[in-house]
Amino acid sequence: YNAVLKRDVTVHCKLYMGVLLGRLVDWCRLESARAVPFAMATVADFRLQRRSREMERQGLQSELVVSRHSVAFMIGETPIEAMSPDVVYGRYVAANRSYNEDLHRWNEDLPVSEQLGLNTARMEMMDMPSTGWKVDVRLMACPCRFFKKFACCTHILFAQSTRGHIDLFGRERLVRCATKKPGRLLLVKA
Repeated sequence: YNAVLKRDVTVHCKLYMGVLLGRLVDWCRLESARAVPFAMATVADFRLQRRSREMERQGLQSELVVSRHSVAFMIGETPIEAMSPDVVYGRYVAANRSYNEDLHRWNEDLPVSEQLGLNTARMEMMDMPSTGWKVDVRLMACPCRFFKKFACCTHILFAQSTRGHIDLFGRERLVRCATKKPGRLLLVKA
């Protein structure tokens, strides 16, 4: 009895595995024939968004605000683009690093999900001028090395959040400009 039952179970398992392998081959053919969409725009990584938000919360990123009544503005020491709504001069201070005895490494004093390696984090502030990075919000361009390598950086996210283009969670800010007329129903088609 056991030999017959065991033989039937083994044959059934082999047939089932054959069906599964056939389906796997079909799926692989479909996946290889499917076209992968090409990215036309740069999208910030969630890790980069969290890093920018945390650095802004800790005060490591700040905007160079130029007053028209300041002495530097009157003398002409401030950049001309500083008054433009499309340009943000963002200053960046590196996060403090502490030594981890267990790992024998220096780590940033940021949450683990926002930390970068030493050389990668160094690219964010290497060769930064005293006025800060000149970030063009309209073109989404920054002169830092991190941007040149990854096409997006924390400075751009900070500039977009200060100019009101994105909210705290990295989503594009939407504004509803419609008004409801008195006595009319606002109909929304679904």
